[in-house]
Amino acid sequence: MSEERNGRNYCNTDDLWRWIQEQARRIENQLIDSKHYNAEGVSAMLLGRRELLTWLCDWLKENEIKIEEKK
Repeated sequence: MSEERNGRNYCNTDDLWRWIQEQARRIENQLIDSKHYNAEGVSAMLLGRRELLTWLCDWLKENEIKIEEKK
């Protein structure tokens, strides 16, 4: 990701939340699979991903506003 942004770009929040849900399901399925193989390192990595996804969701919920409200 680039730190230099010339203008503001927005994404549809419905699409973003849908992507987050897909990632959460994918992580949960991978966690279930990793338990079958006793892969502790993989489980730790996936738990970290789940934690980051949770932090992202919390931040989005706190900072999500309607574009009309920002004016």
